[in-house]
Amino acid sequence: MGVYDVGWDEIRNRRYSRQVEKGLMPSGLKLRPIAGAQSWRSLSDEERRVRAKQMAVYAGMLEAVDANVGRFIAYLEEIDEADNTMILIVSDNGADNNEQDKAFPEWYAKNFDMSYEAMGLKGSYANYGPGWAGVSDTPLNLFKGSASEGGMRVPLIMHYPARLQRGVTTDAFTYVSDITPTLLELARVPAHQGSHDGRKVQEITGKSMVSLLQGKTKQAHEPNDAVAYELAGSAAVFRGDYKLMRNNPPFGDKKWRLYRYTGDPLELDDLAKSEPKLFAEMKAAYKDYAKEVSLIEVPDDYNPLTQLQKNVKRNQGKEQTKKVPMLD
Repeated sequence: MGVYDVGWDEIRNRRYSRQVEKGLMPSGLKLRPIAGAQSWRSLSDEERRVRAKQMAVYAGMLEAVDANVGRFIAYLEEIDEADNTMILIVSDNGADNNEQDKAFPEWYAKNFDMSYEAMGLKGSYANYGPGWAGVSDTPLNLFKGSASEGGMRVPLIMHYPARLQRGVTTDAFTYVSDITPTLLELARVPAHQGSHDGRKVQEITGKSMVSLLQGKTKQAHEPNDAVAYELAGSAAVFRGDYKLMRNNPPFGDKKWRLYRYTGDPLELDDLAKSEPKLFAEMKAAYKDYAKEVSLIEVPDDYNPLTQLQKNVKRNQGKEQTKKVPMLD
């Protein structure tokens, strides 16, 4: 306790400085304000006390994970299997800014101890809100559920000394669908070709990262490969150094924008007007993706949190309401 008393603005600046020192982010970025977060100084003493403990509890959880991963690796070393074991750590999305206890206060008050004293203990529940989510996403913009870099760009750590390089960092673009082909190649298991035991199954998408991770290539994808994504109306297409993106409410206005994300990770310079040909090509790539996966676009008035509230109300009295309401 006490580490986070200086607040999310200061901690975020410190983290960005360390990222620059480690070569993980370019220097000179002017960080956007954290969306939905008040300045730390504007909070009351009591609000700062609660918010600081929320982040300390989250950090404590990560410390526990880190310590136990360390115990596991120590055991692998003890049995002489550390170099022959694949360890993969990846986040499934950017940091979560949602505070569901505010959307469903009665439900959380009934099922959890929400007191300051109990925070972090068994039977308690805490969200750390947009301020600390912005710190977790440093220096990127927005959060889980958005198509912005803060919602999509996450770290990936792969450790397999018997087959991969050690101590190497790359900023090459890869996507979650690349993990399965990578693991299959490392395991020397051929991927299925659209059928299994005589049944038609979904083909495996993505590309193996093995050559990239072994230092044989600089990229996992070709410059013209288009990789598309959609969730709750927010969507993105990656191609080469560029990213086509739209954010639906509550994160944006549904308009498509184009960024050179490799040089503009904060997504400040919209190139839609200056690169009209590329803008049109990437919109066409998204259209092709939507057709390929039979994507049904959400209604114009769709909002994920509002929909969650509707779902909970509709299911009141049913078994589902005993579970924690989830946005995904």
